[in-house]
Amino acid sequence: MHSTDTCRHSHAKRHTTGRHLLTRFWHRLLCWQDLANQRRELANLDARTLRDIGLSREDVLREASRPFWDSPKR
Repeated sequence: MHSTDTCRHSHAKRHTTGRHLLTRFWHRLLCWQDLANQRRELANLDARTLRDIGLSREDVLREASRPFWDSPKR
């Protein structure tokens, strides 16, 4: 599964750097796309892998069904 900390790092920086509104919006779109991709990859994991990471299929389906803009609390 591909994971980046780009969204978290720049989220903290955006308040101090005063980035242009369009740049911040573009970055948010990229974060949403990354989150949607992560959820899609999670949904495609096999039962053995899910057991290894301690998740049930129900947990995965619940997470994967969340809308792309519904990001985890930071």
